[in-house]
Amino acid sequence: MNLLKNKELLEVFGNQANLLNSINGGVAATYFDMVENENSIILEVNAPTVDPNSFKIMLNYNQLTIFSTLKDDTVSEIELFSVPMFVKAFELPSFIDFDNIEAINEDERLRIILPFKTSRSNLNRIIEVKNI
Repeated sequence: MNLLKNKELLEVFGNQANLLNSINGGVAATYFDMVENENSIILEVNAPTVDPNSFKIMLNYNQLTIFSTLKDDTVSEIELFSVPMFVKAFELPSFIDFDNIEAINEDERLRIILPFKTSRSNLNRIIEVKNI
């Protein structure tokens, strides 16, 4: 089969090249910043050219994955086609309350709040040995 005569294949490759060109020519770097306070860790994601609604956040056990994809509007809905703009995974420590993780989009910055299970003072302590 001559690949140059296959119009569907060429169209898919053309759409992919167009999408990758958009990414290479129009995307700023994504920055992550981690701020710790008394009750939580706040993970800030700054991605200036990313639509705030395109962020996806997944938690798989203690691994938090943040990603965003750029969808191609030129293909039909049947042909699901998207290109990842960025993917970042974080291994979360055991003292994070996984059930209460929140994500907030504010001022074009994504903030992921990772609350602690208990106060931090209980994590570092001397345990007395009891004589029985």
